[in-house]
Amino acid sequence: MALAVVICIASYITVDKITLKYVSPVVLNETTNIGNLIALSWAVFVSKGLHQELRTNWRFILIGGLIAPGGYLLFLYALSLAPLSQLAPMREIGNVFGTILGIVILREKQGIQRILTSTVITIGVIILGVWG
Repeated sequence: MALAVVICIASYITVDKITLKYVSPVVLNETTNIGNLIALSWAVFVSKGLHQELRTNWRFILIGGLIAPGGYLLFLYALSLAPLSQLAPMREIGNVFGTILGIVILREKQGIQRILTSTVITIGVIILGVWG
């Protein structure tokens, strides 16, 4: 499972880098947003708890909806300027910190699996940083 995660991460970042040779970061970001909207809308509409979630957490949903694409746009812009081997580790290390915070602060379950996956990501970051 952890290897599949690493392969997926490496694949989409590599595809992003190649795509940026042909389109601007803004076009790629918007294309991704439209693809996500199309792919995930059905799950939202069939969800039984959508209205309750919106009533309870609308502020967080709004903030996340603005910040997440903005962060991805910044990464794409940096990716259009710098080598992939320098930027990929910086982006993915956030997953490790998110995992640690989720386990320690939020007391999320599946801690061992997430820690193992984060360890694989960290090893990949180190490998890219040293030999990338």
